[in-house]
Amino acid sequence: MTPPHPVHISRPAPLVRRMAAIFIDLVVLGAVGIVLGLLFGDQFQRWGPVARLVGFPIALCYLALMNSGVAGGATIGKRILRLRVVTDDGSLLTVAQAGSRALVLVVPWLFMGWSLLQRHSSTLLLASLFGGLLPAQFLLLFFNRPSRQLVHDLLVGSFVVRVGDGTPSSTTQTRFVVLAGVLPIVLTVLLSMGTKAVQSRLVPLLSLRDTLLAETPAIDVSISDNRTMFGGTASTTLAITAWMPPASASDSLATAIARIALRLVPEAHNRDRIAVFMATGYDIMILHSMSSRSYVRSPSDWLR
Repeated sequence: MTPPHPVHISRPAPLVRRMAAIFIDLVVLGAVGIVLGLLFGDQFQRWGPVARLVGFPIALCYLALMNSGVAGGATIGKRILRLRVVTDDGSLLTVAQAGSRALVLVVPWLFMGWSLLQRHSSTLLLASLFGGLLPAQFLLLFFNRPSRQLVHDLLVGSFVVRVGDGTPSSTTQTRFVVLAGVLPIVLTVLLSMGTKAVQSRLVPLLSLRDTLLAETPAIDVSISDNRTMFGGTASTTLAITAWMPPASASDSLATAIARIALRLVPEAHNRDRIAVFMATGYDIMILHSMSSRSYVRSPSDWLR
């Protein structure tokens, strides 16, 4: 579907205006999430990390339909900021084109930080692949100035432009696109694969996660082994976040979780702190509604 008078590209949408449109669209999707949370929040809590799948089709349909010719090539945010998504000849995208473009945005949004992908080393690699898209998108947004095309734009040949612009330049710096779009993804995957030492540290953490899911009421668990520098002093923390059913968090359960970690992960005894975060709420991708209780102690204190 094309407009009666096609919009031609003169120059890409200004950076600030495009970022403002993204913010408005996130607010719109968040408002939908608030309504769903009021209606089905208890059910979402019981679903745990699977609840992220609720927001996936909502975000996908919103971006695919609104950015296509069906809705004039503009989401609510773009419409307010007078922006539009077009092809290189100024015509609007078909639903199939806009849907393909939206998938490149929404699939990484679904997978990044999704704890379901942290259960096995193979799926961790998949999560790292999608995680690498985020820095690639930001590099292209800020520095691909001739066209401001991001990864999803390059896929379907689309441009985000100001409504009313005349004929244009749609050139893209090919070398920069390859470096900015591909290099962060490759580096992220390589870093996630790591050395044998990193892989050997990952195995006990995955084993700990499986044990906590089996021996505690936790709906889901994520674990990170962190080293930080502050004032020239290094500090190490084994952080465990347990997603709990409502009203199940307690001091005794936090102690049980920390002691299981000390039993299964030998290196935990060498950490400065073991932090246990017990979170309740839900995450439906387009909205997070979470509360958390934190317990941070040294390994010796957890064993007293």
